[in-house]
Amino acid sequence: MAELTYQLTEAQFVDAQRLHASLKPWWARLLLYFVSLAGLALLGLGLYYGNHWLALGGLVYALLPLGSFRLITQPMARRSYRRSPSLREQNTVALRDGQLQLRSARGGGSLPWEHIIQWAEDERSLLLYLQPRLFLALPKAADTQPGLIAPLRELLLANVGAPRS
Repeated sequence: MAELTYQLTEAQFVDAQRLHASLKPWWARLLLYFVSLAGLALLGLGLYYGNHWLALGGLVYALLPLGSFRLITQPMARRSYRRSPSLREQNTVALRDGQLQLRSARGGGSLPWEHIIQWAEDERSLLLYLQPRLFLALPKAADTQPGLIAPLRELLLANVGAPRS
């Protein structure tokens, strides 16, 4: 039986939100590149014609995709964490007989594999998606005695499929 008990910190929650935000479809990533290129074109036109307002607008437009996480998503994630007591409670995730068991201060139960529609991971977090924008965040740093993340990854591959990227 592998078990992981953790209390999500604000930094871990922001890391999970960063991973979630990075998982865009190819067309959305292409759109972000297009926005940056359009901004650079406006910047160049503004400099060429001596229009400083157009150049400034182009610079802002070009940097907007790069700064949106730091300026918008990250502060909103921090505020959500501070306002949601359930995010700060202690949670336990366990693998028992091939089943995923969840437990918190408010209750617990088994999470069927078919309820996990996809999953994703990076070096800091593992996300289990129950809906397209609703996920459980498991901080890998909490797995101090590696015992849950590796077997969970194998079971996710077998029952859910490849991770989202």
